[in-house]
Amino acid sequence: MAFWYAFNEKHEDYTHADDSRYYDPELKEQVDRDAQEAGVKQKSVANNDELLSYAAYVYATAVAIKVADYIGTTLGDLAKQTAKLGSSIYGKHIKADLSVINKMFDGATWSDRIWSNQDALRSDLKKMMKNALLTHSNPITQSPALRKKFGVMKYQSDRIIRTESDRVMAHQSIVNAREAGYKKVVWVINSGACDICLQHSGEVYTLKQAEGMIPAHPNCLCSWAAYDTGDEVDE
Repeated sequence: MAFWYAFNEKHEDYTHADDSRYYDPELKEQVDRDAQEAGVKQKSVANNDELLSYAAYVYATAVAIKVADYIGTTLGDLAKQTAKLGSSIYGKHIKADLSVINKMFDGATWSDRIWSNQDALRSDLKKMMKNALLTHSNPITQSPALRKKFGVMKYQSDRIIRTESDRVMAHQSIVNAREAGYKKVVWVINSGACDICLQHSGEVYTLKQAEGMIPAHPNCLCSWAAYDTGDEVDE
């Protein structure tokens, strides 16, 4: 964070009194440039405290935008790959149902969770910057802690991808089965399945019943396979 180093250089003896002092225009311009580059809305500020809040907002939001774009693209590609696999298995063209990508899971969409994580990151960044300034900590020694905060969001995002990937694949597998003329699917567990999923292994459900059952928990890697009841009709 170039802004962080520059701010420290200009405020080596920062105190609470500096919070209400007029901000440095050059520092504000730097954050504005970073905001514009990241596609983040620019904001006006009146003092140093508001500038720090603005900076935390810009850099946390920039990360969230990149993560959201990455996850959205990843899930879309996964739905298409699963549809393509279904087309190969069942011998008929199956389209990917991209509408599932932004649907709710466990009471929230994955994008809701990304922005919730962004709010937490923004708050943490502001607190860490203020604490470092008031204790006159070396900005270099504080940088690893700041990077660690961004790393936490990466971990949370990776977890979201794992869970949402299974949700998208599970839904598309049901779509594949439906398009191929099947009426039921069977629960297929991953080789490292947990106790929660082990008890479902081999269970058979109608397509309607199966919707939303997988993932059974965060990081779930279970899937659905078409189940032949013997009365499927070839179209």
